[in-house]
Amino acid sequence: MGQAAWWVTALTGREQPEGVLLQAWLRSGVALCELINAIAPAEMLKPSPSDKPFKQMENIAAYAGAARRFGVREPDMFVTVDLYEAKNMGAVVRNLHSLGRVAQQRGLPGPTLGGKLGASAQRRASGRAAKAAA
Repeated sequence: MGQAAWWVTALTGREQPEGVLLQAWLRSGVALCELINAIAPAEMLKPSPSDKPFKQMENIAAYAGAARRFGVREPDMFVTVDLYEAKNMGAVVRNLHSLGRVAQQRGLPGPTLGGKLGASAQRRASGRAAKAAA
């Protein structure tokens, strides 16, 4: 979880307060929206700073939609309650690592997170797609 928090901080300038768990820091969705805006400025997400639960969940949902559009695969996505209610923080961290891999693949300069997507993985996907099309 530490690497994911470091990466979010490095790209957004928003630091995780000392002693605050990752879930509590990301729960409002504001840092996630700022992260997407940092790597995909065309998204122009405008997160609500409200402390109302439905607004915070809207922020998380906006982030998730933008992450999908950016190229994060569905198996690497999480549902809002995974973060908001801390139901599955592993899925949230996995999602951030996946977002980091996609950002690297797209040539995002600056700090990186997640393993680089290899050409062999891309070839295998191309091969399956080619067989499916045949």
